[in-house]
Amino acid sequence: MPMGDIADEYEKNQMPATDSLSGSSYTLNFKDGRVVEYELRDPETLEWTVTAGSDEGVGGQAAYTATKPRDDIYFVDHMRDDAPRTSTSLVLDLNRGIATSVTASIPASKSEMPQLLLENANEGKSLSAGDVAFDCATIGQPFTEGSAVHERTDDLTGKRMRYTYSDNSVYEHIYLNEERYVWHCLRGEERGLAEASPCSYYEIADGLYMIVWEEVVLPVIGVVLIDFHAMKTTGKMLCDDKNDFEGVVNIPMGAHAEQLNVTPTLD
Repeated sequence: MPMGDIADEYEKNQMPATDSLSGSSYTLNFKDGRVVEYELRDPETLEWTVTAGSDEGVGGQAAYTATKPRDDIYFVDHMRDDAPRTSTSLVLDLNRGIATSVTASIPASKSEMPQLLLENANEGKSLSAGDVAFDCATIGQPFTEGSAVHERTDDLTGKRMRYTYSDNSVYEHIYLNEERYVWHCLRGEERGLAEASPCSYYEIADGLYMIVWEEVVLPVIGVVLIDFHAMKTTGKMLCDDKNDFEGVVNIPMGAHAEQLNVTPTLD
């Protein structure tokens, strides 16, 4: 099922967009030495410019979406006009003055898809149909050796969750370990389908986590924040529109969350 055909079902329980960032600007000082200026000109449009480090001078203007899962914590997402089929997702943590950037890219042709999964596995290559880069930054201050960052975590290992995106779109996730998870469609167009995918987990705040998954069969990358206090999610999926490598969709998504059980880990 092409993801573009069922995109609406993932948006119905999406967290409301916020205009709190409209008119503000932020300087992100990345660990790798890059400095990126973000100006959120209005509730829908931002501009970004690399002012130092690698890619200095690169920038662009883009439509963006922003949600606010916690006070002074924002999820900002936009497509890139300087790179094809590429998006940037930002977690702006204004409480701590830090940010995490997730750059996601999906293949532009069938030839770029993983063809021989067994060979890739034996050679230690990626099994996923895309590329993801994580970068940490401070906001408005130089990045130093002692700067705080959003850390990777195994807090979700063993949890089995149910996510309701709409009345006709319900999935469960099982977080297997620090590098893998399983999604399984319980209701909807993908009912009965499931996949074990590479996944990364970050702790953003107490009870607030970011998961990023990279699917194997289809060119899909998901970036989602899960709030275990509110039991809500906010995020996006970057996907090929019709599975023909002609178009791309960046789907806003959100769900009501329910923890079903936890499988204890072995010592």
